[in-house]
Amino acid sequence: MNQSAWHEYAEEHRALIAPVAEISREEWRAGLVEGAKKSIYPVLVYLFSNTDMLKQRAYLAKYLIQDEIPNNLMDNDVTQLRNDLAQYMERFK
Repeated sequence: MNQSAWHEYAEEHRALIAPVAEISREEWRAGLVEGAKKSIYPVLVYLFSNTDMLKQRAYLAKYLIQDEIPNNLMDNDVTQLRNDLAQYMERFK
């Protein structure tokens, strides 16, 4: 998997990724691409230590993250529905 694919994967799965405090985000991403233990091991420890919480978080994420709608499809009805959805999502949180 190339570096841009890893960046896309990390952004798509941002609800599950553990923060790594010892290194900068750029170093961490580069370490993932290279397979560096310094980047991968903390993530694995986090994932295996918090499986129940992450399962719940992954389940809820699909309901609490809005999909991107292209501007050419946005009309008044779609805009109103999107605003209603945002309000429902805030109440759910």
